[in-house]
Amino acid sequence: MLRLAVSLLLVVPGLLTVATSCGNDDSDGAGSTTPAVSGSPRNNGAPAGGSPITGQVQLSGKLSGTFTWNKDLALICSPVRVEITMSDGNDTYISITAQKASPTTGVKGETVLGSGKLSGTLRGAEASFETKAHPASPLGASGTISFNGLKVTNAAGDSVTLDGKLILDCR
Repeated sequence: MLRLAVSLLLVVPGLLTVATSCGNDDSDGAGSTTPAVSGSPRNNGAPAGGSPITGQVQLSGKLSGTFTWNKDLALICSPVRVEITMSDGNDTYISITAQKASPTTGVKGETVLGSGKLSGTLRGAEASFETKAHPASPLGASGTISFNGLKVTNAAGDSVTLDGKLILDCR
């Protein structure tokens, strides 16, 4: 029986993200279970034989580079919100929260970027969501989130432009 669980506490000035990422339960029991995560409908594990999220985000401005997600980094996704930690493969990590607006609940759509290499959290407009509940799991998400030249800024005047697309297969 193999059970892999990774927890990450990412503290960026003005932003605290706590997430748990689980995957690969090779037990011979009744299958895998995925624990609930505070503030999210569900923590999303990788689908069989694949990754729950693919794609990349390119940053330019105060912080630049190409960032991707891997199974060792935090990920929480639903059809209306994604919280993800990504890496450039070297020593730079970023945290992105993309929230879709909800007129029903009054939740504001926005994109939030954090990194230890930035002075404070940067905020900007809502990313382009083309997502829905995952057909295999109504608490998961499938579809895409696009950052088409989306600019985020902070009170200090720092700005970063995000480009790229994340493809969701979160179950």
